[in-house]
Parts: sequence; C-alpha cells; structure tokens
Amino acid sequence: EDLSVLATFDGSGRLESLEWAAADGRRGGLLNTGTETLAQVAATPPAVPWTAGAIEAMTPDGQLALVRAGGQGLRLVNRLGQDKAQLPVELCNPPIIGAILLDRDHALLVGRGAHPCTVALRPTLQVVNWPETSRLSRDHANLSALSGDGSLLASPYWYQRVDVIRAKDGEVEHSLPFDVAQLAALAPDGGRVAVVRKAGRPDRLELMVVDTTSGDGRAVLKLNRRVNALAFDGTRVALSLESHVEIWRGPSEAGSWALEEVLLGPRYRMLAFVGDGRRLAAEADSSVAAWDVDGWRQVLDLPIPSGRGAAFAADGSAVVTGAGFVDLPPLSQ
Repeated sequence: EDLSVLATFDGSGRLESLEWAAADGRRGGLLNTGTETLAQVAATPPAVPWTAGAIEAMTPDGQLALVRAGGQGLRLVNRLGQDKAQLPVELCNPPIIGAILLDRDHALLVGRGAHPCTVALRPTLQVVNWPETSRLSRDHANLSALSGDGSLLASPYWYQRVDVIRAKDGEVEHSLPFDVAQLAALAPDGGRVAVVRKAGRPDRLELMVVDTTSGDGRAVLKLNRRVNALAFDGTRVALSLESHVEIWRGPSEAGSWALEEVLLGPRYRMLAFVGDGRRLAAEADSSVAAWDVDGWRQVLDLPIPSGRGAAFAADGSAVVTGAGFVDLPPLSQ
C-alpha cells in the first residue's frame, strides 16, 4: 500500500507526531502526549465533512459523534464518517446550541430560547419535548451535568434554584433553592450536587456541596475569582479559573476540603470527570486536554479547529474534534 509519512520532532529530537496518508485517501497518525503511551489518531477518510459542522456530543463508548452542519440538521456518524442516523433540520429550529448523547440511541438537545427535548435516534426517530418548566443552557449541556448513568442532570434555573432533572423526559426530580447559582455539577450517583453561586459582593463566589434529596449542605470554599467550568466526582471538585484548574478534595473527617493539585493551561470552558472518575477532561476554545487522576499525569494536550467544538467519551477512551477522532491512552486499572 502506498503511504506518505510525515514525522515531526521537537528541538531535542523527541518525536512529537507521526502522520500518514494512504493512496486511497485514508489518513491517520500518532500524537506524542508526553507519556509512555502515544495517543492514536483514528484513521478517518478525508471526505468526512468534520470542518463543515460543529461537534456537539459523543457516545459514552467513544464510537459515534453528533455533528451539527448548518441547515443540514444533525448527523450521528461513526469513525468512518458513515451516517448512522440523521435528525432533520426542523429539530434545529431554533438552532441547536448544545447536546449530550446519553447513550448510542438517545440524545438530549438544547435550542436557543427553546425548551430542550430528548430524541430517540434509533430504531425510529422519536422526540420527547420537555415541560415548559424545564430549561437547560448550553453551559450545562455537558458531561459534568450528568449523573454517572446518564439518567439525571443538574442545571441552574434563572439563577434562582438548581433543578435535578430526569434526562429522558425533563421532569424535575428535585428542586434546590439557591440565590444566584451559576454552575452546577452532579456526583456520579446523583446524590449530591456541587454548585458555584454568588455570595454577597458581586466579586465573591462560594462553592457549595448539597444533598440532592434533602437539600442539606454547606459552603466548602470561598472564591474571589470567576469560575469558568466545574466538575465533581463525589470526592473531588475541579474549578476552571483564568489560567489554571484547581483540584480540591474532601471532605476530611473534620469536614474541610484541601487543595490537591493545580493544573496549568488556558481558560477551559468545559471540565468533566470521565472514565469512572479516573480521568479529567477539559475543553478550551482552541484546545482539549486530559489528565489521569492517579498522579495527575497529562495524557492529552491537543489543538483543535477554532469554533468547531469537541466532545469526550464518558468512558474516557476518546475525544472527537473538528479534525476527527483521537483515542486516548488506556486508563490504568
């Protein structure tokens, strides 16, 4: 088979990337993530119009992606670029501005100014419109908002409360009163929610951890900087600040939370614990990153096409960007 290969090295002679292109148009390669394992770029035909649409979501197993392509509606595609399902443009009016793939056959869609809906993609297209009382913004249509099994999600509602919502139909399971709640992230079991809210002065924030059933909880951190994204795995909270991510762990026997790690990077707009909490995924405007929680070893730092979005698999195995699929190193057992 005719192949052309391009190898890129840094100033010290370390291999940075290896790209290949076959005569039939297939492409792929390897990215050196700075670890002992290379992140492999899945072979993807160039005919796949990744650059023509925005990446909205990825199935939990990392095998399918939901792509929004302007007036063409939404496409559920596999790694070879083959359509597995198509959502007509009518579902994207008003335009879809956020989505989560709950599993291989169900998606949650958020439209600008409209109520969300849950869509069964296969075997036949079925739409379940959420009640008018249920709202979800793009900021909360991400993996951090979901419980581990994808059945519940948390979202601030008009800065007045945080609703814990059933993903299948939008019905509110629990409604927790909060003044000026900005961000919310569910623990994997759905039993607790971490909330960033304003506290007194406009420039002061606090992080609260609250039981979703009883509403009991307390402030665990005082913050004086803007928080761009939030993730919660039940024992760790990740906060995206202006130029780094802070990892806090707790509570201790005394009920306190301690700073565990600081991860440098750009202003990440999405954080999520994936792979059963063993990996932290992050998305910025022009890059994606991932760290293994064990030792906080970085396993991914990848530029992405600006404005095209990205999505991580909930099992932590892969990320899809406007340039295609990337497999991450296997998680340690």
